[in-house]
Parts: sequence; C-alpha cells; structure tokens
Amino acid sequence: MSTVSMQIEMDLRNKLVENAIETRGMSHKLMVSLASELAMDIMPIDHILRSHSMTQAEFDALIRRDIFQQLYREALLAWGATASASTRIKAKMETSLEMALPELYKEIVKEGLTAAKVELVKTFMKGGGIGERTSGGTSEGGVQIVINMDAQKPAVTIDATPISRDAEDL
Repeated sequence: MSTVSMQIEMDLRNKLVENAIETRGMSHKLMVSLASELAMDIMPIDHILRSHSMTQAEFDALIRRDIFQQLYREALLAWGATASASTRIKAKMETSLEMALPELYKEIVKEGLTAAKVELVKTFMKGGGIGERTSGGTSEGGVQIVINMDAQKPAVTIDATPISRDAEDL
C-alpha cells in the first residue's frame, strides 16, 4: 500500500472515530440497524423511530452525520445486491404481514370471519412463504430436507416419501 493510500485510510478512520464520538453514545449496532431498515424501505420512518425509541429531532441530527450516511450507503448497496427481486419482495411481504397481524386479528374477530378476510391472510402468508409447502411432498407424510450452504445461492430442497415395507420384505 502506498504512503498516500495509507494516509487516506488513516484520515478516514480518524474521521469515522470523531463522528462516532459525536453521536453521543449511540451504539454502532443501533446505527447499522436504522440504516438497514431505512435502506430496505419496508416500514414507515415513524414506525422505525418508535421501535428504536428515537425522536424525530434525534433522527434528523443522526442523518447529518458522515458515519450514518456511510452506513446507509452500505446498507443500500447490500439490499440492492440481494440475490433477486423475489428475495426482497418476500422480505417485504413477511414484514408487512408481521406489522399487519394485530390489526388483521382485530378485524377478523370483530365481525366474524369472512371469505375475503381469509383470502387476504392467505395472500400475505403465501407472499411471505409462510404456511403451505410450496414444493412437492405428500399429504401422507414424508421428509423434507433443506440445504442452505451459502446466502448467495438458493437453498436446495429435497422432498422424500418414505418407502413402506411389509414384514415379509425384511
């Protein structure tokens, strides 16, 4: 590494440390979490702030900090690099379903269960990959093995049906 490159890297680290100190005790973990949630653009900002017990004024001060801006840029790049749009949509559907559950439950029990309410819940569940198995399998039972070796590659799913053996075959 050249002397100039080393000096630039050292200056950058010093600036990041100074900015971290300026955040007055806000943990790096909290800033990463906020940056990630904002980059995903799943929940409204006011909901994100409430979930982290943060005021709008604190948030406004935070987003002006260089360290937070860098974390946000990194989160945007990471979210955009997610394997596929379907992965991002699934994450948004799961989060939307989770956020909607309290209200959905109130509506369902309020005036009884209707076909429309059931279909709405099914749609959210299907979009979030929750509930019914989407691949093969049988209603008589079986085994499903999911192999997930790398976050960059899709999981491999193996469905198997047990072989029934009679006593005389053994």
